[in-house]
Amino acid sequence: MRKWSRVVVAILMVAVAATITWAAVENRPPPEALYQGKPISYWLQYQNPNVIHAMCSLMGTNALPTLVRLLDAQDGPTQRAYRAVWSRIPLGLRLRLPKPIDSNHVRYQALFALQQIKPIPEAAVPKVIRIMTTDKDMAFRISAAGVLRFSGPTNEVVTRALVSALSDTNEAVRTDVAYIWDVKRDPTIAVPAFIKLLHDRSPEVRALAAMTLGRYGASARLALPELLRLRDDFEPSPRDSALKAIQAIESSTATMPASGDEILHSLLQPK
Repeated sequence: MRKWSRVVVAILMVAVAATITWAAVENRPPPEALYQGKPISYWLQYQNPNVIHAMCSLMGTNALPTLVRLLDAQDGPTQRAYRAVWSRIPLGLRLRLPKPIDSNHVRYQALFALQQIKPIPEAAVPKVIRIMTTDKDMAFRISAAGVLRFSGPTNEVVTRALVSALSDTNEAVRTDVAYIWDVKRDPTIAVPAFIKLLHDRSPEVRALAAMTLGRYGASARLALPELLRLRDDFEPSPRDSALKAIQAIESSTATMPASGDEILHSLLQPK
């Protein structure tokens, strides 16, 4: 019986070794940048956010090519099979074998790592936008938006992508994007989107939309009619935010230099 056990373990070891070899061939990536002698994907897979933050602080943009590539990490069939059998491998053997890699976890941690490199490099923007606008997982879309918040506010492509995320089907995504919005972004693009958001079914989103419009000041004057309607909202938070936004916009408008048309109009008024 003991002999048969040794034979079974030997066969299992050969099978696992073959599986690992096939996985390596199937998913052979370009060489990764190293941190403390280990590839970046190792740190993303096994370490906590503090370690990843320290890694990005030290490596800076040297980590960028690997992080951008890891945004596309996917499990191949062999990797999925290896992870499926991992829990059934005898403990003694498991301790001698590498742990299965969870590509989704690596992708998520890569997004977190990119948030540590500010401002976000232009090379990463297209992939991050794609994740924010098309990924099926709400957590990935939110994390991608968190990366894009560190792009330059003058980047119109990013601004329009973030505006599209304000219409996400998931309330948590809309809330997060509204919460992190930078009012240095173009008001001609942002203000119409936030006016539309005043009608969102979520009271938190409506309140955040009003607050953002108030922070835009005089640039959000077009929002005043909708903000006035929001004063009658059935929830207190949107009502309060609308009142504050109206005050902020009217205050900013009152301190604006008069335009040429306004000056001419005042001169033509009868004394």
